[in-house]
Amino acid sequence: MLGASGSGKTSLGLHFLSRSSAQEPGLLFGFYEMPLRLRLKAARIGIRLDSLIDEGHLETSGTRLQRTSSTRFGNRLL
Repeated sequence: MLGASGSGKTSLGLHFLSRSSAQEPGLLFGFYEMPLRLRLKAARIGIRLDSLIDEGHLETSGTRLQRTSSTRFGNRLL
């Protein structure tokens, strides 16, 4: 997804992740915003990700894209 800052890209992604379940687990992988910051953003718009994480339905990870090689990034994502 592409769009200007504030156009709703993150909100849409967080709403999508809020539907994670045991049958369809989710992965929140941040490139520019780290998982803790995204969890706080989600809470501000009424999306509770903590219970999904606690139940094992959603995993979080992140990396600063400019600080890692594409090979390292690919390995970490896999």
